[in-house]
Amino acid sequence: MADTLFVSEFRSACEHAGCPFCAMSRRRTRRYLGSLLHEYTLAPDIHESLAASVGFCARHALLLRQVSLAEQGDGLGVGVLYETVVERLVERIGSAIARLDRSGGPEEAAAALTPEGECLACAHERRDEQYDQSLFLEDLTAHGCEGPLGSLYAASAGACVPHLRRLLAARPRGPVARWLLEHGRRGFQVLSERLRDEVEAHAVHGAAVRPRANGEAWGLVLVLCAGDAHGPAVFATPTQGR
Repeated sequence: MADTLFVSEFRSACEHAGCPFCAMSRRRTRRYLGSLLHEYTLAPDIHESLAASVGFCARHALLLRQVSLAEQGDGLGVGVLYETVVERLVERIGSAIARLDRSGGPEEAAAALTPEGECLACAHERRDEQYDQSLFLEDLTAHGCEGPLGSLYAASAGACVPHLRRLLAARPRGPVARWLLEHGRRGFQVLSERLRDEVEAHAVHGAAVRPRANGEAWGLVLVLCAGDAHGPAVFATPTQGR
């Protein structure tokens, strides 16, 4: 069976509406960014990696800002992390100008500004997600879909479409793959009915009846179709399935 810490984190993730793998990814990525701000702002290898990738991607840059304000109250840690990024950007833009002067075309100049590495948080997030999914699938294979993790998953909203696709891409055994797909189909069937009820209620009662912001079908379907690993938690209310 998966280790106690993973089971505890997975249980907590399954207790809220939305994809449990997205919930785990959000929490771990926030912890990772927090550790960068608290422990690695001066680490040369981190500075080199950030300079190569021209900082974090847009989604993780926004999350870094939120973490910095929440945990430090200012952006000092971000400023230190990005010192080398900005220094290298000055050099990169100088190279772009030189290329433009030599060739007269913007394409070569644009090439000088192309990142040479992957966003650190994206790489960390991908490794964590692969680890989480492997432990989950190993547990289902060893203990069956009625085992500890399977039971927790069965009571949750289930994986979003992107995470369900990745779970299947890991090539689980046939019965496990079928169980995951059947759980997803049932969930989206229920969501379809709830969406229809919400639309019909609004058609009959108009503005007097509006779907609530949290926990309603219209919001849940957005994050289950697209995933919600990169943004703030959309839902805070516990759920038992969809």
